[in-house]
Amino acid sequence: MFRYLFSIFLCLVGILKAQNDEIPAFYKEMQKNKPNVFVVDSLYDIYRANTSLDFDAETLKEIKKMKASNPNKIQKSPWLSNARQENSPIKKEYRSEYEKEYLEWRREIQPYINEKGYIDYPSTQELNQTFSQRPKTPLLRRVLRSLGIATNSTSSNIYDSSEIPYHATFSGWHYYGPVQLLSNTGQNNVTSQANVRAFAQSPTNPNHTVCAVENGTIYISHDKGKMWHLATKDYDIKNITALSFSASDENIIYAGAGTGLYVSRDGGITWQLLSDFNNLKEYAKIGNNITTIISVSTDGNTMNDNILMATNRGIVKLKQVGSGSSISYQYEVKLPLCITDIIKRPNSNNEFYAVAYDATTNFMYFYKSTDGGETWVKKGVNGNGWYEPATSMLRTWGARLAVTPANDKVVYAYIIANETSRDNGHWGVYRSDDAGETWLLPNPNGPGAGANGYNSSTNINIATFPFQPTGSYTQGFYNCAIIASPTDANTFIVGGLNAYISRDGGQTFKYFGGYWGPNQLHPDMQTFYQQTNTDGSVDTWLSTDGGVNYSTDFFETMNEVRTFGLGGDYWGFDLGEYNTNMGGGMYHNGDSYHVSTYGKGVFKHLGGGESSTGYILSGSDERHFVFSDFQGVIVSPDINTTYTPAYKLDPIPLEPYAGRGIPYYTQRDHNGNMYYFTQTNEEKALGKFNLQVYNYKDNKVYLLKEMTIPTAVPQQYTVSFSNPLYQYLIVNNKLYASTDGGKNWEEKTTPFTNNMNLAVSDSDPKTIYVLRTYAIGNDILKISRDGGNTFQNISNPNTSRNYRHILNVRGTDVIFIFGNNQSKVYYYIDGVWKEYSEDLPFNLNILEPKIQYRTGEFFMATSGSGIWTRKLPDEVLAKMNVIKINIEAPEKMSLLKDYVFQPTNISLYYGKNIVKKQWEFPGATQVNNADTDKPSVIYSKYGKFAVKLTLTDSDGKTYSQTFPEFFTVYPYCACDAPNIMKNLIGNTLVWVDAGKTNEQNQTVTDRATNEVYSLVNASNNNITLEQNPSLYNGQKVLSFKAGESYIDLGNTYEGKTFFVVSKLNPNANNNFNFLLGDSGSADFHSSGTFGSIFSTLYMSDNKRFDTSKSGKTMINGINKNYFTTGFVTNNLAVYGLRVANDNTVARVRYISRDRGQTNRSWRGEIAEVIVFDKLLTDEEMKEVNTYLMQKFGL
Repeated sequence: MFRYLFSIFLCLVGILKAQNDEIPAFYKEMQKNKPNVFVVDSLYDIYRANTSLDFDAETLKEIKKMKASNPNKIQKSPWLSNARQENSPIKKEYRSEYEKEYLEWRREIQPYINEKGYIDYPSTQELNQTFSQRPKTPLLRRVLRSLGIATNSTSSNIYDSSEIPYHATFSGWHYYGPVQLLSNTGQNNVTSQANVRAFAQSPTNPNHTVCAVENGTIYISHDKGKMWHLATKDYDIKNITALSFSASDENIIYAGAGTGLYVSRDGGITWQLLSDFNNLKEYAKIGNNITTIISVSTDGNTMNDNILMATNRGIVKLKQVGSGSSISYQYEVKLPLCITDIIKRPNSNNEFYAVAYDATTNFMYFYKSTDGGETWVKKGVNGNGWYEPATSMLRTWGARLAVTPANDKVVYAYIIANETSRDNGHWGVYRSDDAGETWLLPNPNGPGAGANGYNSSTNINIATFPFQPTGSYTQGFYNCAIIASPTDANTFIVGGLNAYISRDGGQTFKYFGGYWGPNQLHPDMQTFYQQTNTDGSVDTWLSTDGGVNYSTDFFETMNEVRTFGLGGDYWGFDLGEYNTNMGGGMYHNGDSYHVSTYGKGVFKHLGGGESSTGYILSGSDERHFVFSDFQGVIVSPDINTTYTPAYKLDPIPLEPYAGRGIPYYTQRDHNGNMYYFTQTNEEKALGKFNLQVYNYKDNKVYLLKEMTIPTAVPQQYTVSFSNPLYQYLIVNNKLYASTDGGKNWEEKTTPFTNNMNLAVSDSDPKTIYVLRTYAIGNDILKISRDGGNTFQNISNPNTSRNYRHILNVRGTDVIFIFGNNQSKVYYYIDGVWKEYSEDLPFNLNILEPKIQYRTGEFFMATSGSGIWTRKLPDEVLAKMNVIKINIEAPEKMSLLKDYVFQPTNISLYYGKNIVKKQWEFPGATQVNNADTDKPSVIYSKYGKFAVKLTLTDSDGKTYSQTFPEFFTVYPYCACDAPNIMKNLIGNTLVWVDAGKTNEQNQTVTDRATNEVYSLVNASNNNITLEQNPSLYNGQKVLSFKAGESYIDLGNTYEGKTFFVVSKLNPNANNNFNFLLGDSGSADFHSSGTFGSIFSTLYMSDNKRFDTSKSGKTMINGINKNYFTTGFVTNNLAVYGLRVANDNTVARVRYISRDRGQTNRSWRGEIAEVIVFDKLLTDEEMKEVNTYLMQKFGL
């Protein structure tokens, strides 16, 4: 489920005001015999937009009260400590359990959606056909060899490696990651990898464990979960809710799901679907189709194991008939009720307990068997302690059971139910001390809310959030688990959204972990499992929405995270184009990222919420990540070093919820620094959208085009990589095109009525391919070679399949399409379709395929199975003749003519075998080491210079790119500037020195940039250049005497630190004098001719230089309050200013004039003005001030 992240004080937002029993319209549509997915999606979007996520006032009051009192000495879970908070709080996305069910349902039916929005489930025959495959012998041998395992080993040995998961060893498509998911500082303490719904351990070999992640995939481990291996590669297995090993043979595994029962008899290599299980009568929809499977050995012969299942079709006994490879299965319903749990009494192979649903009272009841599960008797009723409602309960979700070998007569029952709405999902943890005969509720304040309601200490609502003591939201049976200590019958852990521990038999509870509590644990409890091994050791496992935690002492001192190899469930994904860096938002588990220097498969968990997010910007070797639910970060290339905050896209693109649909943002253009997208959340709410473009050089988002299409629903925005002037939009199921970079748009021929996905050929931006997703047959793909005016059909390579994604390979006209039903990949080359699906698991839910162009590899994020990779076909790589060169250098400017150019990133469009590099520096006098990575160049002049790089590959082909005005050489070959100015020259926007004035031309030349500025109205001696050997160390000054005279810098500069050396004429008769001025703002507004330097009344922002927030205002190096201090009139003075923070600038266009106002230009002398684009440190300001005061003898 969705997770909260919290600020350091747990700023909690975003939850349903109260659990609403009204069934939403989208859920009603879901429940129809033939629901339309498109209708459900539309109704759900309406529900999501109109349903509040905010806490009500009463809940907020309770939270504040709870935090203030610090109940139970609450500790924030280490899980929260590893999830750094974003600037704005994350909202809880689950508005109700109906929403949770929608998300699960939507992911389950995704592969089976047809073009009309209906669900074409595979027939029983089609399902059974998928269960007749096993890995071919050559592949199996290759895998075994890659793992260092002898080929005469049994097939289950493919799951033996503790270093690399089996699914990462496939020769075709193979798993990339996350294999390891670490914290931001490289620690293995993160349980945020995958939602583990079910878990089991083998009694005969405790090293063998099995688990199932939410999207259905089964994983097997042979080292107690230290490494997990995909066990369903060739099978369409989904939505596993129960797992069990045979009590007599670790090679026999049972898996329960909505589609029936799966069995493997070879350690998880091959599987058989027993679909006839679903022919049994369903008694209610409480719990799961199959919730629990237990196997008890009777004589050591696996055929005689007593296999009992808790299902909504009753307590079902599974009988095995036959021998060898000819084994069949039979079902015997032993208790014809809906069952939500079954468990064996410790120390007895014949005594079993179960909880069953009764429709009459709408409640759960306890049943007991003493004859191996053959017959069952209801216990605890008729005054024996089990709660018996007088009338039907308002609602019941189910119940779970726990027993303990410390006292095999003790039984706990955790019940999720409402008698009234104020119970909010929690009924209580009941206890029996006589093997279920009689019961009591140890907590005297219950059941449910009780007479006095919930509180944060004596009557905790275990089913809801720990910070909501009164409840208001529960996920019912979805998060419902309990496990008892093997050494202390009074200690047990019980879980819902959070986990709690009781050490007094259920009388009181403490926070254990999840959202709150001292133990590292992901929120949202799934399956709690415990096994006593033959050597007397006891293993306890807690599975959650984030993974698996393991302990041998019931988490008293040992708590190990065991998630390596489990596939992440991605909702968003992006990939570096020149570096193997990637990341995205995950369902349940926030944002993760990978940098190639961490090693293959090693990812880090950032934090964040649960969003379809993840963007990689071009800077810092593509280590600049942006996540909408977190912030912008530049992640470290070192695995043990955390990230630094960085720019976050502003605005953020609207993101398709739950990874649904096509993200309508596009990747970079050929400049390598653009990121195009359309529509924000705010625009969607208004039915509008604009086109935006992010420019990395400016680190800013610009408005590209304000669109005027009414009630617009933009579905895709695609920009040609090779020629960004060509852009395409799909809006309201109509196709539009622009040939001028998005300024003007024309409606084109729309090839399909809906569900379109578009790709632009890199060879010709007028060639576009349009795929109709979810459709089968031969009319699903069309090509236009005239920019969308006309279309021709391209045949479907497999008319029985539908597809979700289309991708053009840059530098070619090759396209790839990716299957929606079954994991099929095809590419179209030279008019021929070819399949490229080898080794893909049977039915991946492909979220987003992308290409890493430097290495020529696919990286494909999936929903529920992590990220998969494969090299592009050789014949496609051979066509990729275009090379994109991207260069980043730490210094793009120099004070010296002799310049050593050291690029830090030379990135190729596709990694050809480069055998030669050649640098060219037009305008240089001399170039040395031009064929190395560190060329040096000597100039005899200063200015802005280009650089050209030519690469030659092993075939003799050359690839060149020129970067115009790439870096600047400044004029200091005989530099008379002090070292402080040399060091700051790269941050100097303006440096006006009166000594650089040309009186004849009435100009002054900038000392740093060589820009030429105009002296306006300088004639008639309005501005004169003066020099007196006895004044100012003989330095020249400009004297402004009359008229509207000033220096025009030609552009507005946004500065952060300023120095002005000037003297006000004591006889000035103008209205105002300004240190500096601008054409549109008044960032330096004074209060009059001889008034204070700054005016609180007239300044654009009188907090711009706020000295209480790191701002600075000085005169001759001494701090002064400019709001109470006037200008110096008896001598030159050095005015030093610094804005209050790095997000603030002050604007300068004139020295010194106020906008277009008359009689507001400076009267007096100006000797020097310097404007910096950064916040100088106090020490740097001191050095600049000293330089100026010494220069002018002050």
